[in-house]
Amino acid sequence: MNTPHKDADKLRAIAGGKQMQVYGNNGNPWVDASPDRALVAICAGEPCRIKPEFVLINGVECPKPAPPPEGKYTVRIMILNQGTFWDLGFAELADAETVCHALIKPFKECQE
Repeated sequence: MNTPHKDADKLRAIAGGKQMQVYGNNGNPWVDASPDRALVAICAGEPCRIKPEFVLINGVECPKPAPPPEGKYTVRIMILNQGTFWDLGFAELADAETVCHALIKPFKECQE
């Protein structure tokens, strides 16, 4: 059985022309990187990621969910009386929390 390279998803993204980011400094943790810079970061074991895509949910910019099981963290939305579920997957806990807060934003505003 072949085990895929631990960064196979990142390498495929670079080959597919996706925008990559490396962990920077100077007040901005993630900065856009050229494909060559992303490859150097991967080879050097530096933090590197596929630049997240965003969607607007109730006026809040949120990371675009990945279809499960790609996402490590799942936000489950249940539609009452229908037994319908939507699962949204996220690689980062902070991304899942951002979406949760955006989804409940209108309800919190009604209580204020």
